Amino acid sequence: LAHIEPFRPHLLEYGLDYELLISDIVRFCLLLFLILQELAEFRHECKETGSSWKQLVTVQTLVDFIILIFFLVALGFRISYYASEPTVSYALSHLDSFRDAGQVAENYGVHVCLESVLLALCLYRFVYFLRVNRSVYIVWLSVERSASYLLRLSPLLLLVFLGFV
Repeated sequence: LAHIEPFRPHLLEYGLDYELLISDIVRFCLLLFLILQELAEFRHECKETGSSWKQLVTVQTLVDFIILIFFLVALGFRISYYASEPTVSYALSHLDSFRDAGQVAENYGVHVCLESVLLALCLYRFVYFLRVNRSVYIVWLSVERSASYLLRLSPLLLLVFLGFV
Protein backbone atom coordinates (compact mmCIF):
# COMPACT_ATOMS: atom_id res chain seq x y z
CA LEU A 1 0.00 0.00 0.00
CA ALA A 2 1.21 3.47 -0.81
CA HIS A 3 1.68 5.96 1.97
CA ILE A 4 0.27 9.33 0.94
CA GLU A 5 0.84 12.46 2.97
CA PRO A 6 -1.17 15.54 2.01
CA PHE A 7 0.42 18.92 1.40
CA ARG A 8 0.61 20.69 4.73
CA PRO A 9 0.70 24.45 4.36
CA HIS A 10 2.14 25.01 7.84
CA LEU A 11 5.13 23.08 9.08
CA LEU A 12 5.99 24.77 12.35
CA GLU A 13 3.76 22.86 14.75
CA TYR A 14 6.04 21.81 17.54
CA GLY A 15 3.11 20.50 19.56
CA LEU A 16 2.28 17.97 16.84
CA ASP A 17 5.68 17.44 15.25
CA TYR A 18 8.29 16.72 17.89
CA GLU A 19 10.60 15.46 15.14
CA LEU A 20 10.73 18.96 13.69
CA LEU A 21 11.58 20.43 17.08
CA ILE A 22 14.34 17.87 17.60
CA SER A 23 15.60 18.53 14.08
CA ASP A 24 15.76 22.28 14.72
CA ILE A 25 17.56 21.76 18.03
CA VAL A 26 20.11 19.43 16.41
CA ARG A 27 20.64 21.88 13.56
CA PHE A 28 21.17 24.71 15.99
CA CYS A 29 23.72 22.64 17.96
CA LEU A 30 25.58 21.76 14.75
CA LEU A 31 25.56 25.41 13.77
CA LEU A 32 27.05 26.39 17.11
CA PHE A 33 29.69 23.68 16.65
CA LEU A 34 30.62 25.04 13.22
CA ILE A 35 30.86 28.59 14.56
CA LEU A 36 33.01 27.53 17.51
CA GLN A 37 35.24 25.45 15.25
CA GLU A 38 35.73 28.37 12.85
CA LEU A 39 36.61 30.63 15.77
CA ALA A 40 39.14 28.07 17.04
CA GLU A 41 40.71 27.74 13.59
CA PHE A 42 40.78 31.53 13.24
CA ARG A 43 42.56 31.91 16.59
CA HIS A 44 44.98 29.08 15.80
CA GLU A 45 45.86 30.59 12.43
CA CYS A 46 46.34 34.00 14.05
CA LYS A 47 48.65 32.51 16.67
CA GLU A 48 50.66 30.42 14.20
CA THR A 49 51.17 32.79 11.27
CA GLY A 50 49.91 36.15 12.47
CA SER A 51 47.79 36.58 9.32
CA SER A 52 44.44 35.08 10.16
CA TRP A 53 42.56 36.63 7.24
CA LYS A 54 43.78 33.84 4.96
CA GLN A 55 41.63 31.47 7.02
CA LEU A 56 38.48 33.36 6.02
CA VAL A 57 39.08 32.73 2.31
CA THR A 58 39.26 28.93 2.46
CA VAL A 59 36.56 26.75 0.95
CA GLN A 60 35.61 25.27 4.33
CA THR A 61 35.05 28.70 5.89
CA LEU A 62 32.96 29.83 2.94
CA VAL A 63 30.90 26.63 3.15
CA ASP A 64 30.39 27.22 6.88
CA PHE A 65 29.18 30.77 6.27
CA ILE A 66 26.84 29.56 3.52
CA ILE A 67 25.51 26.87 5.90
CA LEU A 68 24.90 29.59 8.49
CA ILE A 69 23.06 31.80 6.01
CA PHE A 70 20.96 28.96 4.58
CA PHE A 71 20.07 27.72 8.05
CA LEU A 72 18.87 31.18 9.09
CA VAL A 73 16.92 31.63 5.85
CA ALA A 74 15.26 28.21 6.20
CA LEU A 75 14.44 28.94 9.83
CA GLY A 76 13.05 32.31 8.78
CA PHE A 77 10.87 30.57 6.19
CA ARG A 78 9.54 28.18 8.79
CA ILE A 79 8.82 30.91 11.29
CA SER A 80 7.40 33.56 8.97
CA TYR A 81 5.49 31.50 6.41
CA TYR A 82 4.55 28.38 8.28
CA ALA A 83 3.92 29.54 11.84
CA SER A 84 1.10 31.99 11.17
CA GLU A 85 -1.64 29.50 11.97
CA PRO A 86 -1.80 25.73 12.52
CA THR A 87 -2.73 23.38 9.70
CA VAL A 88 -6.07 22.42 11.23
CA SER A 89 -7.12 26.05 11.66
CA TYR A 90 -6.00 26.80 8.10
CA ALA A 91 -8.10 23.93 6.74
CA LEU A 92 -11.15 24.76 8.87
CA SER A 93 -11.11 28.45 7.97
CA HIS A 94 -11.50 27.57 4.30
CA LEU A 95 -14.10 24.87 4.65
CA ASP A 96 -16.81 26.85 2.90
CA SER A 97 -14.62 28.92 0.60
CA PHE A 98 -11.86 28.49 -1.92
CA ARG A 99 -8.36 29.77 -1.34
CA ASP A 100 -5.54 29.55 -3.81
CA ALA A 101 -2.63 27.84 -2.10
CA GLY A 102 -0.25 28.40 -5.02
CA GLN A 103 1.91 30.91 -3.19
CA VAL A 104 2.08 28.68 -0.13
CA ALA A 105 3.07 25.71 -2.31
CA GLU A 106 5.72 27.83 -4.05
CA ASN A 107 7.14 28.87 -0.67
CA TYR A 108 7.13 25.21 0.33
CA GLY A 109 9.09 24.35 -2.81
CA VAL A 110 11.65 27.07 -2.09
CA HIS A 111 11.97 25.78 1.46
CA VAL A 112 12.56 22.22 0.22
CA CYS A 113 15.23 23.49 -2.22
CA LEU A 114 16.94 25.37 0.61
CA GLU A 115 16.88 22.25 2.73
CA SER A 116 18.43 20.14 -0.04
CA VAL A 117 21.24 22.65 -0.62
CA LEU A 118 21.78 22.84 3.14
CA LEU A 119 21.99 19.04 3.30
CA ALA A 120 24.54 18.96 0.46
CA LEU A 121 26.69 21.58 2.18
CA CYS A 122 26.49 19.75 5.51
CA LEU A 123 27.51 16.50 3.80
CA TYR A 124 30.50 18.27 2.24
CA ARG A 125 31.52 19.60 5.64
CA PHE A 126 31.05 16.16 7.22
CA VAL A 127 33.30 14.56 4.61
CA TYR A 128 35.85 17.31 5.26
CA PHE A 129 35.86 16.36 8.95
CA LEU A 130 36.62 12.74 7.98
CA ARG A 131 39.70 13.56 5.94
CA VAL A 132 42.99 12.10 7.05
CA ASN A 133 45.69 14.53 8.11
CA ARG A 134 49.40 13.82 8.44
CA SER A 135 49.45 12.68 12.07
CA VAL A 136 46.51 10.31 11.58
CA TYR A 137 48.26 8.91 8.49
CA ILE A 138 51.42 8.21 10.51
CA VAL A 139 49.41 6.40 13.20
CA TRP A 140 47.54 4.29 10.62
CA LEU A 141 50.80 3.49 8.82
CA SER A 142 52.45 2.30 12.03
CA VAL A 143 49.39 0.18 12.95
CA GLU A 144 49.40 -1.35 9.46
CA ARG A 145 53.11 -2.20 9.62
CA SER A 146 52.82 -3.70 13.09
CA ALA A 147 49.79 -5.75 11.98
CA SER A 148 51.78 -7.08 9.01
CA TYR A 149 54.61 -8.12 11.37
CA LEU A 150 52.07 -9.77 13.66
CA LEU A 151 50.56 -11.70 10.74
CA ARG A 152 53.98 -13.05 9.74
CA LEU A 153 54.64 -14.01 13.34
CA SER A 154 51.18 -15.50 13.97
CA PRO A 155 51.96 -19.11 12.83
CA LEU A 156 54.85 -19.23 15.27
CA LEU A 157 52.71 -17.74 18.06
CA LEU A 158 49.97 -20.26 17.27
CA LEU A 159 52.42 -23.15 17.67
CA VAL A 160 53.66 -21.72 20.98
CA PHE A 161 50.11 -21.35 22.29
CA LEU A 162 49.25 -24.92 21.20
CA GLY A 163 52.39 -26.16 23.00
CA PHE A 164 51.13 -24.68 26.26
CA VAL A 165 47.80 -26.52 25.93
